[in-house]
Amino acid sequence: MPARSDIFTTSPAENRLRYMRGYLCGAMDRVVDGGEAWRVALQRDLAKLGVFWLDPTQKPIDIGIEDPEMRVKVGALKRQDQFAEASIPIKVIRAVDLRMVDHSDFLVANLDLEVHACGTYEELFLANRQKKPVIIHIEQGKQNVPNWLLGTFPHEMFFSTWGEVREYLKHIAYSPTVKHLNRWMFFHPPFKFDPESVANFWLKVKKTPGCWLWNGRQFPNGYGNFRCRGKQHLAHRVAYELVTGYIDPRLHVLHQCDNPQCVNPSHLFAGSQKNNIHDMFSKGRQGARIQSGESNSNAKLTLKDVKAIRSNTTDSHAVLGRKYDMSAVQIGHIRRGKSR
Repeated sequence: MPARSDIFTTSPAENRLRYMRGYLCGAMDRVVDGGEAWRVALQRDLAKLGVFWLDPTQKPIDIGIEDPEMRVKVGALKRQDQFAEASIPIKVIRAVDLRMVDHSDFLVANLDLEVHACGTYEELFLANRQKKPVIIHIEQGKQNVPNWLLGTFPHEMFFSTWGEVREYLKHIAYSPTVKHLNRWMFFHPPFKFDPESVANFWLKVKKTPGCWLWNGRQFPNGYGNFRCRGKQHLAHRVAYELVTGYIDPRLHVLHQCDNPQCVNPSHLFAGSQKNNIHDMFSKGRQGARIQSGESNSNAKLTLKDVKAIRSNTTDSHAVLGRKYDMSAVQIGHIRRGKSR
């Protein structure tokens, strides 16, 4: 029998998955909702784990975007026997998705045995060659797992329900001792804010029923200035990171409430530079009186709108974005519970 240390890991369990990158693998072009619903639900339900999710339905990059319009265009080209032209966007999509698998620390896959998903299988076997943890939800139940997959991945990583998937990931994150299965490897990056700095940060915050106001130093533009270890940080970005976990350094942290002094994480969401510019002009900040929530004349959504978006599991981010005059990225954040 191998020693216990050959089977189990007892690495610190404050949250082993915090800052890790999880790729969401599964069919997109042959399913009704484009594969969005289960991805949105999983990210929402596991938001507290602080995982940076790599979601192919909402790619953190501006190339290789796969949406209904692209699929219609490619389908039309194939019917016209224009296969060279049809393959051009697909090759970019494949390259981007496989690179996201490369960058991920683990995968969560949704496998419907009635849906042909050759891209899904390529991603699964790429991750297997890299010895990554691959958690597989099988729509038809674990008892129907394909034999080849059973001989490839640890049986402990197949599940019949999403509830089992969620509980397994929480177990990996928080349990004192877990089976590493020669796949779970926890290389934690050093956290930039030590406990004393975190405590000092929150001492400078005045919490109100709406916005949480930063009472420390401010940058000339009105945003909070938090100094830690000789460096200056945007206070609202620090608050968002402390609560939600890793933030891609390419992304901005934006305000739903349009109050630069606010550090309430529920008023914040991550977005690209393009989102940032669009947000600035669409809200017309110049001369605007700062208010919070629905009382803000510049707010795009009411609480009723937010509830309607989160309960809608049929329409895509893009469709809802057009309906509510918002970007697909913003709709995604609202569905995942990252903004109010």
